Amino acid sequence: CYYSLPKRQPLLNTIQCRIRNEPVLVAVGETELFTLNAKCERWDSICQAPLEENYPYPFAAITVNNYLYVLGTRRSTSEEYKSCYRFSPRTFEWTKLQTLLHDRSRFSATYIDKYIYIMGGFEGFKRTTRVYVNTIERYSVENDQWESFSSDGPQLSSLASCAFDNMIYLGGGKNGQWSKIADFYCFDINQKKLEHRASMLSARTTHNMTVVDQKILAIGGFDDDGNGMLSIESYDVKNDQWTILTNIPGAVSKTWPQSSGAVGRRIYISVFHTSNSFIVMQEGYYYNLDEQKWIKAPVVHERARYCPTVQLRFPKSALNSTNAIITNNSTTVYASPLVDNATVVATVADMNY
Repeated sequence: CYYSLPKRQPLLNTIQCRIRNEPVLVAVGETELFTLNAKCERWDSICQAPLEENYPYPFAAITVNNYLYVLGTRRSTSEEYKSCYRFSPRTFEWTKLQTLLHDRSRFSATYIDKYIYIMGGFEGFKRTTRVYVNTIERYSVENDQWESFSSDGPQLSSLASCAFDNMIYLGGGKNGQWSKIADFYCFDINQKKLEHRASMLSARTTHNMTVVDQKILAIGGFDDDGNGMLSIESYDVKNDQWTILTNIPGAVSKTWPQSSGAVGRRIYISVFHTSNSFIVMQEGYYYNLDEQKWIKAPVVHERARYCPTVQLRFPKSALNSTNAIITNNSTTVYASPLVDNATVVATVADMNY
């Protein structure tokens, strides 16, 4: 698989091509990647990223066979949110990809069968109204090419989505009136048709969705009043029914999730509690799906708050190098243990030798 063309390597998912290490949770920050070091109970900055500060993180991040795709970014204030990059955890190289067809932010991305589908979000502002995007674009991983796929997409922003049984399930977010919603949909990629399903039990936005044990989980986010959502909902696809899986440990006054994701058989969430608008406590938790209980976990790094999270496998040598560089009094590394990634940005065309 190492001798395949670079753009085809993410399509190879045989045992021989996999990195032989356990996956770790990765937060995709503005200018660097962070890994959750469960053994040392901390978040580490593992490498730089060729992105610009994009607060409030309008881009999307997704993995395809252990390659990270970061979509809808920009590298300068003159660029729209259209740039796309791919990151290899094996070589620590960033590759610049073809840009999105349209400027788009706060959208959702899902991978099914050699294609990445993006939907939702908005282009920008028209006077005081956000211009929502109802088109669905898809990206061919093999050909490094975007195409317009459907005009039957949802007019939502800050939504979440996931793939299940070759269908895209999506929901939550904000509608055209800028209200948070609980609506939930199924998009059939073969018929290019969007169908309503049972709504989530609570409206939420800026949340995560993942598939565990044939169930779709909606994790964290914010409610219609801007308060943190302290529950994880579970959706039964066969019965079209939502239930509460668990509640996030209680708050001191008000609680806001600042990072969430899933790695292996554990769900991670980091929250901060406030009182009178002041942060009084920060806490991190794992939810063990097998034991069905919460345990303490490291608080997310301050530069990784509200960032997209994904699972990636890194070579043991890379993670060991990171651990060796970090001293007992430090929690971050400001460069890759292998290369200076600030200068490693190639295009797909450049790499097709």
